[in-house]
Amino acid sequence: MQLSLLDLKNELNNDPINIGYAQFLQPITARDNFQLAALLNLRRSSIQLPREPISTMRLFSNINANDFLLLTTLQLNELHVVVTMPTIDLNDLSIRQILQGIFVNKTSTLQNFASIRNRDGSRYEQLTSPGEVVSSNYISQALES
Repeated sequence: MQLSLLDLKNELNNDPINIGYAQFLQPITARDNFQLAALLNLRRSSIQLPREPISTMRLFSNINANDFLLLTTLQLNELHVVVTMPTIDLNDLSIRQILQGIFVNKTSTLQNFASIRNRDGSRYEQLTSPGEVVSSNYISQALES
């Protein structure tokens, strides 16, 4: 979902979260659309977005070893079913509930899973959707509109 030209222009001119666009906008002869795109596309720890589905290897590597060793046979069988999937979406409520059922009272592992549910995001992704990037050409179009 691309941001409209008007919304992008307003974002750049008003800088609502103080990213620092102004230094690359004025004077107009010094406008740097490449730097503006870089600022908008830069992932920041202050902007958290839902992480895309992760590999089962990444999920498995976030299981606390002690928690794993304390799993019952039933829990191990349930975990086996989960790790046969190619990817896991930790933002899916059903998946989270299944993992909470497998790792009941295993707070270390559950905290690890919670910590990888989100990722740093860019301002442009925050304004549009995860994975979206803006080009310097689109910025030029927005500022000239």
